[in-house]
Amino acid sequence: NKGEYIEYIYNYNQLVETIYPENPNMNIRYKYGEPTDGNNAGRLTFQEDATGLQQFEYGKLGELTKNIRTFALDPNNIYTFVTKWQYDTWNRLKEMIYPDGEVLTYSYDKAGMLKSVSGIKGQDEFDYILDNAYNKFGSKVMTICGNGIKTDYNYDILNRLQRLTSLTPNADTIQSILYTFDPNNNIIEVQKSAQQGVGGAMHSTTIKYDYDQASRLTYSSGSMNYSNNGYGFEIEMQYSPSGNITDKQLDANILEVSGATHKQYDNHYQYNQNQPHTINTINNGQYNFLWSVNGNMTYSADPNGERGLFWDEENRLTTVVDMGKTANYYTYDATGERTLKLTGNFEQMNINGQYNIDLYNINRFALHTSPYIVFNNHGYTKHYYVEADRIASKIGGGMSHSGNDFGEHIYEFDISTQNDYGRKSEENAKTMYNHLDSAQSSVGSQFDVLLDVDYRIIRKFTETDEPENKIFFFHKDHLGSSTQISDMGQRVIHHIEYMPSGELFAEQRDYWHTPFKFNGKELDEETGYYYYGARYYTPEVGVWLSVDPLADKYPSLSPFMYCAGNPVVLVDPDGRAFWEASNVREARKYQKNNGGTFEKWKGTNKGGTYASVNWNSSDGTANSKVFEPTNDSWGDKITKFSNKLLEKFTGGLMGTADNGQGQETRKGGDAARPTDLKDMTSNIPEPFMDGKIEEIGGININKNGDFKKNEDEYKTKDGYFSVSFKTPIKNAIAEDVPYWGPEDSARKIEKIKNDDNRILNRIVSIEK
Repeated sequence: NKGEYIEYIYNYNQLVETIYPENPNMNIRYKYGEPTDGNNAGRLTFQEDATGLQQFEYGKLGELTKNIRTFALDPNNIYTFVTKWQYDTWNRLKEMIYPDGEVLTYSYDKAGMLKSVSGIKGQDEFDYILDNAYNKFGSKVMTICGNGIKTDYNYDILNRLQRLTSLTPNADTIQSILYTFDPNNNIIEVQKSAQQGVGGAMHSTTIKYDYDQASRLTYSSGSMNYSNNGYGFEIEMQYSPSGNITDKQLDANILEVSGATHKQYDNHYQYNQNQPHTINTINNGQYNFLWSVNGNMTYSADPNGERGLFWDEENRLTTVVDMGKTANYYTYDATGERTLKLTGNFEQMNINGQYNIDLYNINRFALHTSPYIVFNNHGYTKHYYVEADRIASKIGGGMSHSGNDFGEHIYEFDISTQNDYGRKSEENAKTMYNHLDSAQSSVGSQFDVLLDVDYRIIRKFTETDEPENKIFFFHKDHLGSSTQISDMGQRVIHHIEYMPSGELFAEQRDYWHTPFKFNGKELDEETGYYYYGARYYTPEVGVWLSVDPLADKYPSLSPFMYCAGNPVVLVDPDGRAFWEASNVREARKYQKNNGGTFEKWKGTNKGGTYASVNWNSSDGTANSKVFEPTNDSWGDKITKFSNKLLEKFTGGLMGTADNGQGQETRKGGDAARPTDLKDMTSNIPEPFMDGKIEEIGGININKNGDFKKNEDEYKTKDGYFSVSFKTPIKNAIAEDVPYWGPEDSARKIEKIKNDDNRILNRIVSIEK
């Protein structure tokens, strides 16, 4: 509405600058490698944003091998951190060097799956994962943390996670979770138990779930016994057709860190007419909300007070002010990741005993130098990952082993002297004051703001080298939520239970606790919001604070709806798109209309689960289906398609077999064709290895359907043979078919032959 715009400047197809209309400190500048820069040629080498400057270096395959990052916190506190990576030719991470000098090593088994993770810093060695094991589908079945706690994962016949159990070396259970599913693959019950919790307390929890026809959660009840004390909750939910929450009722006796608390509400949601997915009020004014034209929440009020929120041009939340309580300010880098969090309380200062000043004293900070190291007022914490999964955290002891000069800054673009770094930090402070003023105006107040953050603790740790013996291991549920956290002594020092939408059901702490809770995301305790990356989520209200950046991907759903109304099975990794939790796998489901053809296929197929369809006549009707077939269950459906052959091709078999009655078997892929398979004369095994049959050793068939004797004529760069069918073949017999895991990926199918060297009208059988 202001007629303002974000300007993007390109050099041919390379973005070189982004200019913002209201916050020049956010302007982004990019520089790319010259043709003579070796591996860096044509790649992003420098990036300047609101946080400072970054330099990037790359390997031969284009992988990032080095990141040098300089932060401009204030004119007197400018620090540089260096992180390095080393990958193998399969693009697997082999080694990582943290800014404090710790060298992390990742080891893999023969199938290319992660086996262990260890670290060394100075003379000290650390184990983060001692061992991992996997099943034939690539699902993890066992992991041993660095403190010796072993977790076993058990799956059902559909390869869905059915039970996980974490045991200490003394066989004490610190976590046992049992999942029960309905026919739609929704979780309907979770049973948890532990012989050892915080302070050695035993506890058990049972949570049940009900869903509507759209798999949206409508009811949940939970009960927990903790040290012989009972706690529980009941939740009821109702939705509009598009997924707007219309009613949410809660009655709960919960266990907080401070003790038992009763929480109850009966919320009725009303929405704005001009923005039909934004909440106007709850319970006729008990809760009120305002939204910007971009769909960002700018104001909220509840019985606890008023809150103002302010957003930048990229629709990122920068400021949250609770009137007369706290003020919070966030800074983001060019990728949209939050790097600096500043917070402070409302205070009244007496000057010489004569008059008072009301102000927000911003004196606490959290600096994310990367996902791996976070500084705050007390020191720094290191985080350890397997891909995006945080497996452990450790209190850092100092950076004197790094070999880096933390005062050696990067100089490029506008930042050519340290004074320019000072100017950037001053611009950042000016923007902070402006945004805090704007957020305060939303709640009708205008208190002073004092920026009094002491970053000198960072300088202190660049010169120290203390032992790092406080290591904490995350034990999670199927959603990636932190449920139990243990220390090196195998003691549980943080225990958390959740209600379905992420509200805390129980929490007990010892001497350390993590802010990474529901879905493994960071909970800002000052605001009660979860930070997901692209958006913030409020679990009590149950909505996102802003529009989904990928809202066009889900046109039938509210862009503020969390996980399509199913937070029990679905996760949203960064606030932009939801999918099934990694440990929950779903088989195909069919719906047949009166004409016998398939009307739709629902669900996904992530775990190597197969489905057989029996076509009972040439008109394309189907009268039965089999999930996860065994040799005995095939019967007269597909008599000569061995399940062992299916197992060999869990990574890619999507083939078709026909026994003369038009029956089809396939894994994944698009919907089954509602036609007679006998009439399909082109590429019957249409997808077999991500598309068409492209790799068969021992036989080559040209476009006319004739056999080519020369095996090398159609050989591809990966060592496979190319086949093009004009008509399908009969009696193709597979022999010595390998499992195509990473270690076998260069092998070909050695022996698939046609018995009588003739092209006939259909595939009759494929056998092992």
